[in-house]
This record gives sequence, C-alpha cells and structure tokens, in this order.
Amino acid sequence: MTDLMISYSRQDGEFVRRLHAALTGRGRDVWVDWEDIPISAAWWDAISDAIESTQAFVFVISPDSMGSPICNLEIDAARYHSKRLVPILLKSTDLKEAMDKIQRRTLSDDTRRVLGDREIMDLVRDNWNSVARHNWISFAEGEDFEKNLDKLLTAIDTDLEYIKEHTRLLVRAAEWEERGYNDNLLLIGSEISEAEEWLHHSSSKEPPPAQLHGEYIVASRREETVRQRRRLALVTGGLVVSVLLAVLSAGLAYLANDLRGEALANADRAATNEAVALDNANRAATNEAEARDNADRAATNAAIANENAERANSLLWSSYAEQVLNEGDGALALSLALAAAGIDDPPALSRQTMARVAYAPGPRQRIDTQAGAVNSVTFSPGGQFAILGTAIEGVILYAFDSGEIVTTLPEPSGLVTDVAFTPDESRLVVASFNTVYLIDTLTGAVVWTAMHPNNALINTVDVSRDGTMAASGSQGGEVIVWEVATGGSVHVLEGHSDAVNSIAFNHDSSLLASGSSDDRVILWDVESGESVDTLREQSNVFAVAFSPTGLTLTTGTELGAVNYWNVESAERLRVFGENENFRHTLPVRSVSYGRAGATVISGAEDGLVIVWGTATGRPMQVFDTHEATVNSVDFNRDGTSALSGDQNGIVYWWSIESDVVAQSFTGAHAGEILSATYTADGRRLLATSSDENRIVLWDAITGAEIQRYNRDGEHTAPINDTAITPDGSRFVTAAADGTVLLWDVNSENVLKTFQITSEGEMLRVAVHPGGTLAAVGDENGLLYLWNTETGALVHQLSDGTAEGGHRRDILSLAFNPDGTQLLSGSEDRSMILWDVETGERLRTYDGQGGRVIAVGFNDNGQQLYSATNSDAVFIWDKDNALPMATYDVSAEGEERTVTAVDFSADGRQALIGRVSGEIVLLNMETAQPVAVYPDAVQSQVNVLAFAPDEMTAIVGARSRALSAIRTLPLDDLIAWTNTNRYIPDLTCADREVYNIPPLCNEDGLVPTSTPATIATGN
Repeated sequence: MTDLMISYSRQDGEFVRRLHAALTGRGRDVWVDWEDIPISAAWWDAISDAIESTQAFVFVISPDSMGSPICNLEIDAARYHSKRLVPILLKSTDLKEAMDKIQRRTLSDDTRRVLGDREIMDLVRDNWNSVARHNWISFAEGEDFEKNLDKLLTAIDTDLEYIKEHTRLLVRAAEWEERGYNDNLLLIGSEISEAEEWLHHSSSKEPPPAQLHGEYIVASRREETVRQRRRLALVTGGLVVSVLLAVLSAGLAYLANDLRGEALANADRAATNEAVALDNANRAATNEAEARDNADRAATNAAIANENAERANSLLWSSYAEQVLNEGDGALALSLALAAAGIDDPPALSRQTMARVAYAPGPRQRIDTQAGAVNSVTFSPGGQFAILGTAIEGVILYAFDSGEIVTTLPEPSGLVTDVAFTPDESRLVVASFNTVYLIDTLTGAVVWTAMHPNNALINTVDVSRDGTMAASGSQGGEVIVWEVATGGSVHVLEGHSDAVNSIAFNHDSSLLASGSSDDRVILWDVESGESVDTLREQSNVFAVAFSPTGLTLTTGTELGAVNYWNVESAERLRVFGENENFRHTLPVRSVSYGRAGATVISGAEDGLVIVWGTATGRPMQVFDTHEATVNSVDFNRDGTSALSGDQNGIVYWWSIESDVVAQSFTGAHAGEILSATYTADGRRLLATSSDENRIVLWDAITGAEIQRYNRDGEHTAPINDTAITPDGSRFVTAAADGTVLLWDVNSENVLKTFQITSEGEMLRVAVHPGGTLAAVGDENGLLYLWNTETGALVHQLSDGTAEGGHRRDILSLAFNPDGTQLLSGSEDRSMILWDVETGERLRTYDGQGGRVIAVGFNDNGQQLYSATNSDAVFIWDKDNALPMATYDVSAEGEERTVTAVDFSADGRQALIGRVSGEIVLLNMETAQPVAVYPDAVQSQVNVLAFAPDEMTAIVGARSRALSAIRTLPLDDLIAWTNTNRYIPDLTCADREVYNIPPLCNEDGLVPTSTPATIATGN
C-alpha cells in the first residue's frame, strides 16, 4: 500500500521526477510508472493493482496528459475505485484541445480491450468533468513549487486515517473479487463491526466508498452469521457427549447432571434461536430497505419516463410546428409550438421553434365579420383601421388596437362589392349594386351617389392619388371616371366587351388600368379618356394594381397566374411562381403592392395568400389559413402588414415581416454602426456610426431621435466605442484618431479631454459602475484607467508588451459588479483580470484560440465569460484561471463566423452575432441555443448589447441597420405571442392527428381532465 500514485504524460517526465524527489524527501511512499512501454495486459494489471493499493491518485494536468488515452484509462480506474483524486496543474489546457488530441490518436488493440464497449471520447469528457470538480493545485511555470508542495501534502493528508482504511479494505475486497469471491478472504470477528462502522460514517467523506466496499462488507457479515450457527451446533454436540461420560463415571450424580445437561441444552437452543432471530431481523431490515429502495427507484423511473415522454412529445410537436409553418399555416403552427413549449423545462429545440414561429410572418388577428362574404379589404391611410366591404352588412370599420368592429355604416346597406379611401382619409368611395357612394368617414353621412347606366352591378372602384377623381367598373363593361368633389361624370370609358373586374389609378393619376373578363387590361389616359395601350392576357383578368412608381403593373387571372408587366413597353416581364412549388392553382381575385414596389401580395380562390418578391418572382411568404376563396388583399402603407378577406366573412391581419425586431432606429445613421449602448434605465440609447463620426442619442422606447452631438474640432476620425455613466448624465467616446472625450448628455458639451500620449487608435471604453472611472484600450495593447471627475490618469494597466499586459488590440472591456476589478480581452488571444485600486495584474487567462472579442462577469463576479472570433465561448473560474466550460458556437459547415457577442448580467445567456447577420440566443448553462434569428439584420453584426431588462437587445450592423430585437425569456415570449398573434383552438381532428391532449371523446367533446397516459402520448 503506497501513500500516493502519480499519473502523468511522458512529455512531462522532467517535472514528475522533480516532484517524486520532493515527495520521497518528505518521507512519502510514491508509486510512479517510469517505464515508457506500450500498454499490454500484464502492464495494465500492474497499473490497476497500483491504483487499487494507493491512498491518493495524483493527476498531472497538461495538454499531453489530457490528450493521452492511457492517462484517461488511469483516471477512469481511479474513479471506479473511488480513489482520492488530487489534480495538479502543470500546463493550461481545455476539453476541446484534449479531445482534438485524442481524435488524432490511433488506439492500440490492448487499449481497445481495456476500453471494452465504451467510447474513448465519452471517457475523456467524463474524466474532464470529474477532474474539473476538484480544486486544482497549480505547479505552472512561475508558481512557488515548495508552497504548492505543502498544499499537495495537506490535500493528501486530509482525513488520512479514513483514506488508509478506504485503501486497506479496497485491497482486500479486490483480492476477494479476483479470487472468485473466496470466503476465506472475508473479514472476521471484530473486523466486520469495525468495517461496518467505517462504512456507516463514510457517507459524507471524500472520496466515497466504492461499490466493491459495500459488497465485501455485506458478504463478510453474511458469512460470519453462518459461522456462528455452525459454532453453536458444535458446542451443542460436545455437551451431549460430556453428559454421557458423566453418567458412566458417576451414577450417583445422574439426576443432577441430567438436569444440568438439560439446562445447558436449553441455553444452547436459546442461543441458536437468538442467532436465527437476529439473522431474520437483519434479513427483514435488509428486505425492507431494499423494498423502500426499489419503490423509490420505481417512482424515480416513472417520473423520468413521464418526463422523457413529455420531452419526446414536445420535440415531436415542435417538428410538426416547423413543418406546418413551412407549409403556410402559421396559425396552426403557433398552436403546435405553444403545446411543445408548454411542458416544464421544454427542450432547447422546442424553445427555438417557439421563438421562430412566434416571430415569423403570420396572422396577428382574425376577424369574423358574420356579415357574409368580405368582398373588399382596405387599410386606412394612417393604418389604424380596416374598412371592410361585405355582402350582407355593407361597410364595416374595424380598429386594430382594440381588435373590435367599431361601427357599421348605415348606408349603403346590404351588398358592398368594393371600397376605396381618399388620400386624406376624409371620404370613402363605395360600390353597392349599381351605385357609387361618396361617404364622409367621420360622420358616416352620404355626400353624393351616382348610378351606372343599365343598372349594371359595379364590381370595382378606386380613387386617384391626388384625391380629385374616382373610377368605377361594372359588370356591363363600362368604366366611368367621376369627380370626387361633385359626383359628376368626367369620362365614360368604353372598350371592354365583358365585365370589368378591377381598376387602378397609377402613382400620379395620369393613367387608369382596367382588367376585364375579355382577357384584356386597357391603359387609359385619365385626362383625355383615350385608350393608351392594351395588355393581352390568356384568361379573364380579375385583379390589377400599379406599382408605387407606376413603372410596372401586376395582374391576377382566371388561370391562377400573377403576371408582372412593364407599363411603358406593355411587355410581360415575368409570371410569379412559374417554376415554384408554391403558386396559385385557381383564379387570382386580388393583388396589391407593398413598400417601394419590392413585394406584391395576391389572394385567390384556392384560399392561399402569397407575398411575392417582384425582383425574382418567387414567393417570400405563403399563408394557407383561409378555408374559402380570398376575395381581396391589401398592403399597409409601409408594406409590413396586410389584410385578406374571404368568401366566408373571415378577415386576417397578417404580419409580413419577422417581428423579432421590436424597434428600428432609422434616418440618422448613413454609415455602418460601430457602437451602441443603453442608459442604465433602458429608456435611451447612444450609437455611433462611421459616417461623419456621427453620435446620436435615441429614445429606446419609441425609436425617435433625441439629439445629435457636434464633433467639429473634437473627433476627426470614426468613433469606435462609447460608454454612458450609470446616472445617464455623461458619456465617454473613444475614436480612431487617438482621442478620448467625456461629454455632457444634455448640453452636448465636451467636459473633459483625456490626454493620451500614445498615437494608437482608441478601440474600446468602459465606465466604472460608480461612474468615477473610465477604462480605455487602444490598438497597441495599451490600457488606461482615467478619473472621469478630474480627467487625471489613475493607472496605465497594460504597456503593450507580454510582460506588461496585452501585446495587441484591446477588443473588449468589462468591470465587475462592485467595480473592484476590470477584465480586458485582446487580439493577442489573452484575457487579463486587473485590480482597479492598485492597477496590479491579478491573473491571465490563456488558451482561447482566437481574438477575444467579448468579456464579462456574472452578477456575483465569481465567474468570467469570454468569446472569440474562432467561434468559441468560455466560462471561467475566476480564481484558478481555467475554463469550466468551452462551447463551440460555429455555424454549421463554416468557421470564424462570430463577429459580436454580449453576455447577460447574470451570465446565463449570451447573444452571438455572425458575419451572415444571423443572431443566436445561447443558454450558457446548457450550451443550447434557445432562439435563432436568421433575418434580424441583413449583413454582418458589428454590435450587440442586452437592454437592462434583457427583454430586448440592440443590434448594429455593417448595413447601417440599428435595431432592437426581442430576447424574451420563454414565459414572456408565450405571453407576447398570446397578445400579438392569432392562435386558433385546436380542433378534435388536430388533436387526433398530432396526438395533443386532451383528446376528444366519442361525442367529439374535449374531456375536462386527461389521464396521465394520454398526457404522455401513450
């Protein structure tokens, strides 16, 4: 039995020899394998025996040892035997580095034999987690060897008597196991009681007893009980013989001896019965304990099974939600995503699906008019209301904010086929039967009416963009242009031979297009009333719309085609969806242009609503939620939402763009965003961009610009970073011209100019939690600490050399919560912790593998975080300067995609921004993405910063975009979804198809309670 065994890599042999000499010099019996030979059966048996018989297992941590298969087998054996594990650090390493080394190794046959059916990578990961749980004693270069040797001996000697007994019993138990469980090797007599007492008091000890300990001690007690019964039987036999001899030799004492023998026999029987009773009692206690243990295990297994079933169902429902969303039914997708996210602690994939479906384009509201077919849907110019023309109730006014029908106009009553606003929103032009109505929007009063000739049903109306004229087209083929002010007829346009189904004015009111069942679109000169050109279609034309510029025209036809025309040349440019899986298969009834003419929306008899990209003719969004013919569609003014109304009286209000963006900040920045930061209350936002070194203060709630700051004579180059004091009254800017300024937020005045003596570009700045200090880092690795009250230099922390700090660009800075420490990250791949009061370097964190672009503390300052441009995120134990976890956050199939990172205040989440514009919200506890935003911005992410409440985060992009995206926790996301999305109740058929409890009974009713078996999908 040895005091300790040292496990190490041969590359670290020089250090181990020094350590061995020092330990033996202190009187310790040390086992070290000095042989540099390949693994073999005999050699491995010797190693196993050494591990079994040593009191402490000392592991020398280095990249070579963690990357060695043999060292990992030795750690595993020590873990199996519950040996005291004492890790000592020789060289910094991390799990990823170790696993990379292992993957590059070819395992020998003997190594594979020892591994058995286990995977070496799993073994390495388990070993790392086991080693990482212990406090490491550092023997790294530069550390005090003798001082740390004392720490090592203290760790080994702690609770030494317990460890000795642990080892002694394990050695005896291992021999018993190896020799086929030979009873002669079991404990006897008082040894058993002592061992049982040791086992009883070992529950809180470290290391804990091995399973073999318990098996050995229980077997010893069982064999001892059997020995006692045999011994009692022998004693009884001997007494009987003694009695017979006594009768022969002393007849006169017969009676007395007989009585004495009977008493002794009774005593023997009593002793035997007592032993049997004790044995039965022990067995009963053991059985009772096993029964309780089995019951607990069964309950645990049932709970685990139920939890696993729930999680499996959650993943299944999230998969269905993704599938249904891709097929166009965003409403049903929301119901499925909410079911998947509704269990306790749903899987990361279900959380991702919830975010994707919630923010995806889809239905905001569903309006059941109960007024017959909805023939016309129109946004008010201001976008707050929808005007609906219905078959039964006439004109309905619907308010989006309240989600209610505000009023139904008294006239016209009954059938309304089309409605159009005047540009100033003061009047409505309404088509009802054979009459055109002009209605005062505010009062609902009819201003004038005009009838079409021959009592022809009016199909369509429109108002010119200047508001002076209206036009109507009828079933009889006439198109009439009316004067809005008087209701007088300006032109009767005759040229169609069949019904006119749709008309539209162009952007400057000079042209009018009319689409007809005669397969033609005629372009009319509004002033003269003459036909200008004719576009010939292949079937009836049911819909026409001019682009905002008037240069193109889109039509919808009976054959399901959406055609895109050049107005000037009368040439058809493309057919939307011609070679796509998603396209209309039945007559297209309505089309409308979106913002800047980049999109067109169409609705058809197949129930589909499709948003097309005009540049490509491809579908951008497909909404398959209507259950009847879509009669009318309309975009709002900025193209971000749309309306569609169908034959069943149902209207949907659609979100056309992703709602992951909570607020956009537009109009002030004409260059790429270089920095952005919130005030402590989250109500304001300060951002800088490359254009004219611009600094802008924004209202973070409304997106309104508050003010710009004059940089004339101050900064002469781009402002790379800015930081606001906690009270929001001042901010610091760091520029590429080497200047650092302190500004007054309200007066726009520069309060201080920090006198920087270096000529480097200033890259990063951070303000102390108390607001009295500012840290500034430059491109040469220089790091300064300034007093913001006096402008005086407090410390120069880094001098640009490896000995004095960072060697290259300072890329990230963060103060700890109480302001006593500062963390800096550099292009030289290092991170340094500084003492703010003394300016002393406390610790360096190496081995990050890339430029350190983000650093942070958790809310108690004990854990550190860093991220690199090599797509890695680290969690560090502050004191031992080694990573507790390393996460690979690279994009699939790509490397070095990460361009910006920010950590939440509690360190539980990280935002990862990529060169592609994708943003990932990462759970730092599980290393799983909880949300992925592929379309928040359209170019490289330069800046990411959580808002103080962490419900949103600011994103600055190379494309000049500055936006606040939603980063809602799951519960808040579900609440937001319920408020901002239309979520249909699942039908009995839906529940049956997707196996979502509660299932309906035979009468089609949903039960009020659901058995647990249904809840788990069984």
